[in-house]
Amino acid sequence: GDRRLRTWTQARRGDAELVIGTRFELGFEIGFVRRFVLRLFALPVSRRIGTRITDPTSGFRGFSATAAETLAPVFPVKYLSDTVELLYLAHEHGLRIQTVPVRMRERTSGQPSVNLIQGIGYVIRLMSIIVRHSIGGARRR
Repeated sequence: GDRRLRTWTQARRGDAELVIGTRFELGFEIGFVRRFVLRLFALPVSRRIGTRITDPTSGFRGFSATAAETLAPVFPVKYLSDTVELLYLAHEHGLRIQTVPVRMRERTSGQPSVNLIQGIGYVIRLMSIIVRHSIGGARRR
């Protein structure tokens, strides 16, 4: 059957409490610099949480009822915290995390929402999230 549907179903069955949709396993392309940065930051995130994450900033997320209840009080609202930091928080709370490939279509119109200066700011923010959760020591609750 369709691996994507099977994995989302697994999350509902209890095999994972948090499922992350990864855009790149099915061939979605982004610019070289952006992809390089995402790959670079995916490594420490994957190591820390013990699950291979290829798309740490993906907003495609599926939450079990347990994950929703556990993470609601600590859910970060800032950009990148709502994606990357949430992975650390889920791990620190003992939630099981899985990934599943998702299809994303190419942009057909409009402009990217992030310019170069914002992009640099986001890289700095992402670095601070990773450092804080890597050096600061995880507290499993």
